[in-house]
Parts: sequence; structure tokens; C-alpha cells
Amino acid sequence: MEISSQSQQSSIQETHESCGVDEATPLLHMPLSELDIAISKHDTSESYVYAAKREIKWIASSSSLTILTLLLEFSFYTANVLAVGHLGAKELGAMTLAVTCQVIIGMAPTFGLLSAMDTFCSTAYTASRDKTLVGFHFQRGIIAVCTHFILVAPILWNAEKLLLLISLDPEIAHLSGLYLRIHILSTLPFELFEATKRYLQAQGIMRAGAIVTLIIAPIHWINSYVFVRSSSFGMGFVGAPIVNALSNWSLLVGILLYACNSRATETWGGWKLSAFRNMWAYYRLAVPSVITLCAEWVSFELLALGASYFGAYQLAGQAIMFNTVALLYQLSNGLGHGTSPRIGNLIGAAKPRQARITADVSILVSALFGIMGILFLSFCGDWWISVYTNDPYVARETAKLVPVVCIFVMSDGLNGVLSAILRGLGRQKASANIFFDESTALLRTSSSELDIAISKHDTSESYVYAAKREIKWIASSSSLTTLTLFLEFSFYTVNVLSIGHLGAKELGAISLALTCQMIIAMAPTFGLLSAMDTFCSTAYTASRDKTLVGFHFQRGIISVCTLFVIAAPILWNSKNILLLVMQDADIAHLSGLYLRIHILSMLPFALFEATKRYLQAQGIMRAGTIVTMIVAPIHWINSYVFVRSSRFGIGFVGAPIINVFSNCLLLIGILLYARNSRATETWGGWKLSAFHNMWAYYRLAIPSVITICAYWICIELLALGVSSFGANQLAGHAIMLNSIACIYQMSNGFGYSTSPRIGNLIGAAKPRQARIAADMSVLASTLIGVAGTLFISLCGGWWTQLYTDDPNVARETARLIPVACLLIVSDGLEAVLSAILRGIGRQKANAKILVLGYYVCGVPAAIYLGYIKHMETPGLWWGLCTGMVVVSSLQIIYIYLWIDWKDEVRLCLLRLKDNSASDTVDIAI
Repeated sequence: MEISSQSQQSSIQETHESCGVDEATPLLHMPLSELDIAISKHDTSESYVYAAKREIKWIASSSSLTILTLLLEFSFYTANVLAVGHLGAKELGAMTLAVTCQVIIGMAPTFGLLSAMDTFCSTAYTASRDKTLVGFHFQRGIIAVCTHFILVAPILWNAEKLLLLISLDPEIAHLSGLYLRIHILSTLPFELFEATKRYLQAQGIMRAGAIVTLIIAPIHWINSYVFVRSSSFGMGFVGAPIVNALSNWSLLVGILLYACNSRATETWGGWKLSAFRNMWAYYRLAVPSVITLCAEWVSFELLALGASYFGAYQLAGQAIMFNTVALLYQLSNGLGHGTSPRIGNLIGAAKPRQARITADVSILVSALFGIMGILFLSFCGDWWISVYTNDPYVARETAKLVPVVCIFVMSDGLNGVLSAILRGLGRQKASANIFFDESTALLRTSSSELDIAISKHDTSESYVYAAKREIKWIASSSSLTTLTLFLEFSFYTVNVLSIGHLGAKELGAISLALTCQMIIAMAPTFGLLSAMDTFCSTAYTASRDKTLVGFHFQRGIISVCTLFVIAAPILWNSKNILLLVMQDADIAHLSGLYLRIHILSMLPFALFEATKRYLQAQGIMRAGTIVTMIVAPIHWINSYVFVRSSRFGIGFVGAPIINVFSNCLLLIGILLYARNSRATETWGGWKLSAFHNMWAYYRLAIPSVITICAYWICIELLALGVSSFGANQLAGHAIMLNSIACIYQMSNGFGYSTSPRIGNLIGAAKPRQARIAADMSVLASTLIGVAGTLFISLCGGWWTQLYTDDPNVARETARLIPVACLLIVSDGLEAVLSAILRGIGRQKANAKILVLGYYVCGVPAAIYLGYIKHMETPGLWWGLCTGMVVVSSLQIIYIYLWIDWKDEVRLCLLRLKDNSASDTVDIAI
């Protein structure tokens, strides 16, 4: 604990004496030796009866809200049971079994993991001056349930197989498995809703859950009837889990809106990576609660599982009575949900006696709830059963359970409240975690000094004004990089157009050669050089020693030269490799010939790209544009002259020879430009020290290699898959892919300028301006995507005619227009968002996102839609589009909810320290 000075203590005591204290009074400033004095001062000295009456009033006002919330939440399940119960005994039994699995695998662990929030959040709210500690522990709860969701989703997906393994009725197992697969969609939103609800309850905001569920519950009840039982819109059994998914997402949206517009915003300090640190401290409280709840629920669900062996009637009867007990339990459970944060608040406020009185009153009220439940079942049991079912056999089996259930209701309610009291206390270990230290000093600059530097350097202009300035910068700089990429892309387009007139085999050979060239050479080159986007741009603004930019330029050169040494033998033997994978002998020969000659152009192109990024990191955007504007027309003319012309044409081999010539011109041109520009100020000469600790460079470069290769391999797998559907669909695919690639160059151009721009701003200690630059780039990319979508939608027919006159190919191309429209937007966003992550040095995170999006979501979806659902080429494209939407969505979430831009400045300085030519770095800020 923090020990305050004597003067501070006296002022605090005077404040207490003058204004009093309540549950919101922070206590962390108290020395441990004076804690007993503080407790005697803060705790209630009222008589037990008077204090108990006050707690009853509190329960009437606050716990009544949590009880109402849980009853309404439980009504979601009850409405499903009522709706499904009228479909038949098997459907009701299947739903019972599905809910059994759902509770054991999903809900019980969720409630257990979130129970740690009852301790941490409630005590942090009253025991600490820093109220953002409540939001900090809220984030830990979110991390815990998201991790849990990743683990349980595959289990729920394969539930049918697991149920069949234990010899359950195949029809019931099938229906239960179907229910649980759909239920996956509602698992995470429900978990996040529960976490947010507890976060608000810890601050005494009890009405949030009640208000949201009051709004959503009637909608759920109506949907349960309409989409399960109604003759017009009813979907039968599958309607129940679908309605659940819709309702749970609605609950999550509702409570988040409430939280954003309540006083809870005072306790939210933003997303912090430090929440991941020392998560074991959170799990030390959460795991025992998971074990407790799972042990309780497993015992219940084993009862249901055992009942399933005695036939559908007994399983249905058990379901009705279990649902009834659970409904009555919500009274005590709601009381517990209110009691737990209440006790945590009182303990945190040093009021143990009042906390004890709260516990006593809660137990008493729970016992009264139990007595009311027993009376209800004893006198109204038959009527209640008739509400669920009209089947006399099911009713008989349900009635047999009434006597034992009367005792069960009382003990189960007491268990709910007593468990809540223990959660609120947290075994007295919660306070240790309030002293969590989130700050880490980097380099020799303290966090406070760096904050001062950031406030001095960063923009203080209004968002709108700063955004307008960034838009002007985008218009002047990004337009140059976009034009550069268009001109570079034209090199390959002209080659394809020239060779396309030689014959089908030649065209197929260059397509195959370009695929190999992209995966083996170009994609790794772009990936390796992406580390320069981070190092060079931040070194240019963060360090007084500008030669650090040239130092990292040398590292980029070393990396691409190493790649050339590895890739050249593979390209030289590409013909043999293609023959090994059963390619046509003639096409393999031509492709191998192309790639052998291409070896000569690989290194010049890589060095041109490295030099271009070296200049862009210093804000010199026009270099690449000027050079490519000079070389591109020469390349276009040469492509015709040396490939197609009757006098000078040398046919197929002319294309790679022209590439060699053009790439050498590009390299010479950009080196001449660099030699006569201000870039010479950042060149400190060749240094052997650039070879030292190259792994630090590769730590950023290799994830980018994985990212770009994953992207291109996914595109080439798409082409490979389309080839199995015939020549017309393959041609249509090629036309639309080429069209999208043209539009993509615009967003990619924005990305190439955005990456060094953000690196420059982070290095200059301008995190706010960097964030605004990122916002404007994303906005510009979205507008480009919308423009591209409108072009493809309105001019698609005319555009297709430029490529082909074949009506069959045109028809196959037109089938891809709807998915292409969505793909254009998501693909463009992915390019810019990846560039933002490169600029701040988050290549590793981007690699994980792309691999997850493309290979966990996109490729399986493409296989399913293209082959299993027989949608053919459009199905493959929709699958790829799914992957891209997932990627761009995760990137947005990571950038806008995960990243602390001020921390990126600190990380930038740390990278410079670890990757400098000398042991010391002269930091400019």
C-alpha cells in the first residue's frame, strides 16, 4: 500500500470529518497500520435492526432490478421451451439435451470466469482513487470470456458426433447438434453482455440490464412464436436458436449503448494491452468459480443426461420441472447478483459490519423466496405443467417430480445467495490486484517526460481542421504513390496483352510463370521491405542522427539480396518443379524459360523497391512516380516491338527480356534521383554493423512475408479452384480479378504513402495526428471502394467487352459482379489497414489476422460454397470475400479498439534503441 505523508493524512481526516464518507470513498491511500481506525470511522454504528431495515430497502430498490433482469433473461429460454414443446416430445427432448451441453460447456464457465469481476470491479470502485481500475478489470473479464469462446466453439460445432459417441438416440443427437451449431453465433454476444452488466452493477448501476432486457424480452417472445410455431413464418426447431442469436446480439448492443451514455464512462480508461499481463491474478479467482459452477451444473446436467436414457417422455418431464426450478432460482440468483457487488463495495469502503448485515438480510430474503416457491408448486403444480404440454404421459412424469423439487427449491436458492456473498468477499485477495502497475519506462525517458514531449509535439488542432490537412496531404502524396503503382502494374498488363496475341499456350505459360514469380520472389520481397516502412520512417523523425534511415535502408538491401540468393536456384529449376506437379510439358517449358530469364530482373526490381521506400520514408514521394513515368512508355513500346512486331519481334522470350531491361532502367533512374536529392543527408555510408542483429529486422519483416504470401497464395488457390469449372469460368475469373487488381492499386497506393506517413508522425511524438492520418486514409480507401463498386455495377457490361467478345465468358464474368462489389471495398480497406499496421510496427499482429481470416474462414468457406453447395466460381469468390471481410473487420477492431497510440511512441523509441548502429540513440523528442 501507498504510505502517505503526515500532512496528507491530517487533511484526509479533516475532509472525512467535514463531509463524511460513503461507498465511493477511496481507501487505498490509508496506511495498513491505521486500517482498524479507518474501519471504525467508516463502518456503520447503527443498531442491527436499523441497519437491516436499510439493507432491506436497498434490496427492494437494487436487487429487485437484478432479479427482474435475470427473470427476463431466463424468459428467453422459457419462451423457447414453450414454443418447441408444442412441436413434439423429440424436439423438446433434443432442446433439453442441447441446453444441457450449452450450460456445461458454455454458460457455466462463462459465469465462473465473470464472477471474478464481482470481486475486482466492486472493490476497485470503492477502494481506489483511480476509477479506471474498474474498466481495467472489465477488460480482463472480456479477455477471459473471449478466450473461452475460442476454446468451446469447436466443441459445440461437433456436438452431434460427441452425443452419438455416448449412444444417444440419433434423431435427438442430430437435432441437439443442429441447435448447438447455430447457438455458437449467440455465445460470444451473451458473454459480452454479461460482462458489461457486471461492470455496471459493480458501480451501482443496477437498472441497465433491467431496462435492456425489458425492451428485448417482448421482442424475443414474439419472435419465438413467429419463427418457431407460426404457420406463416415458422421455421420449426431451428427457429429457436436463431431467435436466441438475434436476441443476444440485441442485448449486447443495448447494454453497450446504455454504458456509453451513463456515468460508467468515468471508469473506462480505454483499451490497454497491460490487461493481458498477469492474467493469472484474475484466473486465481475465476478458475475456482468455474469449478464451483461447473460442478453444480454438471451434477444437474448429468441428471438430464441420465433422464435421456429413459425415453423422450421422462426427458421432457425432467425438462419442464428443471425449467420451473431454474425459473424460481432466478429470484435468489438475482438477489445474489445484487448482493455480490454490494458486499464488494462495502468491503472496499471499509464497512465490514454493514457487509455482514447485508449478507444476513440476503440469506433471509432468499429463504423467503424458497418458501414461496414451495407453496406455488404445492398448490399450482398441475396448472403449471399444463402450460408447458398437453401430452398426458409427459404431464404424469412431471408430476412425479414435484415432492422432491419442493426441497430442492429452498436449498438451491440459498446456494445462489451464499455463493454470491463469497464472490463479493473474494477471499480477501482482491486488494492485492488494485496495485497493478501498468506503466513501463522505455529507453531512458520516463513515462511522464514522454507524455510531456507528446503534448508538446502533437497537434492540438480540432479534429476537423487536422483531418482537412491530412486530406490535402493524401491528395498530394498518395496520388503520386498510386500513380507509381499503376505504372508498375502496367508493365505486367502490357506483357500479358502482348503475349495473349501469340496463342493460348503462351498466355497460359506467362500466367503460370507470373504466379510462381509472385509467390517465390515478389511477395517475399515486398514483405521483407515492409520492415523499412517502420524503421526508416520512425528513424527519420525520432532520431537526431538522420543516418539511421540509411542504416535501415542497408538492412533492407541485405534482406532482399539474401532472398535473391535463395530464390534464384528455385526459379532456375522451375521447369522441373512444374513437371513434378503434372503440368503440361509445353506450358512448363515456356514458364521455366520465362522464369530463368526473370532471374536477371529480380534483384534490380528489389533494389528499386528498397530505394523507393527509403525515399518515401523521408517524404520524397515523387521519385518513384517520375522514374516510372519515364520508363513505362519505353516498356510499352518495347513490349510491342520485341514480342509482337513482325520485324523485330522475338516472341515469348521477348517479354522477360523487356522486363529485365525495364527493371534495370527503374533502378538506375531512382538511384540517380536519390543521388541528386536531399536523401543524401540520411546516407552515412556502408556499415558492417548493419549485419549485426539482423534478427531484429527480420522480426518485423518475416510476419509481413507471411502476410503477403498468405494473400497471394489465397488468390492463386482461387484461380486453381476455378480452373476445375472449365475454360469459360476461368476466363471470367481472370477478367474480374484483373479489374479488381486495377482498382486495388488505388488503395494500395494510399497504403504505400500512409505507412511512412504514420511512421513519421509516431517517430515525431505525434500520436493524435497519426491517428487522424489513419482515419483519413481509411476514409479515402472506403470512398475509392464505393467508386469502384459503382463503376463495376453500372459499367460492368461495357468493361467486360473490352476483354472479350465471347458471350459465354461475358456471362460468367457478369455472375461475379455482385461479389466483386463487396470484394473491392474490403480488399481496399485491407490494403490501407495493413499499411497502418506496418507504419506502427505491428506486422506480426497483421500476419496472424490475415492467416486467420483467409485460411480459417475464407478458404473453408470457398470450398463449402464452391464445391459442396455447387455454386462453382461465384461460390469460391464469396468464400474469398468472406475471408477478406473477416480480415478487414479484425484489422479495424485491432487498430481502433486495441492500440494505444501514445504507447506506440514508446515502442518506436524502444525499436530504435534495439536497432541502431551504435549503443546509444540521440532521440530528437
